[in-house]
Amino acid sequence: AVVTASPRFGTDDLAPTAPVSISVAAGTINDQTMTNPEGKQVTGTLSADHTSWTLAEPLGYGKQYGVTGTAVGTDGRSVPITGSFTTVTPVDQITTSISPGDGAVVGVAAPVIVHLGYAPADKALIEQHVKITTEPAVEGAWAWIRHDGDKWPSLDWRPKDYWPANTKVHVESDIYGLPFGEGYFGGGNVTSDFTI
Repeated sequence: AVVTASPRFGTDDLAPTAPVSISVAAGTINDQTMTNPEGKQVTGTLSADHTSWTLAEPLGYGKQYGVTGTAVGTDGRSVPITGSFTTVTPVDQITTSISPGDGAVVGVAAPVIVHLGYAPADKALIEQHVKITTEPAVEGAWAWIRHDGDKWPSLDWRPKDYWPANTKVHVESDIYGLPFGEGYFGGGNVTSDFTI
């Protein structure tokens, strides 16, 4: 059995939400665990044919995770699975605030403003992780706008026309673990539920 880790074992700058997998050629994974520094097991998914294991939860910042287990080759011989990954320690974690906030009731012209507190190097990546759902469905669009008095641009969503009265709005900023550039990474995920 030949064990391969992606990224490779010993990686010391892993983003907490980056994909991690362990795969075996010419054999199967008999047992495998990944544990955090406190010894708690991290959730992962073993493929149906037992040839690969995939990480299934976000990791913490600045921590080393150990991997142990056994693979059994098609020749019947056991091979140890052993290694570690260390996650990146950010210069700082970028926090999000969403306006309107949770439980707010706002007028039909109100924009949705997602304040990020830093200008991301890859705006498209951040846009993929900020979502809005409305009931009923409302047409609109995101745009990067720098508001008066702000150092960084915010991600704003505006309806094409005025909001229909009583629309329920749910906004999610799922930026945890995302690189913003210059050593900055996304902090905790945030949601807001409000009504027009």
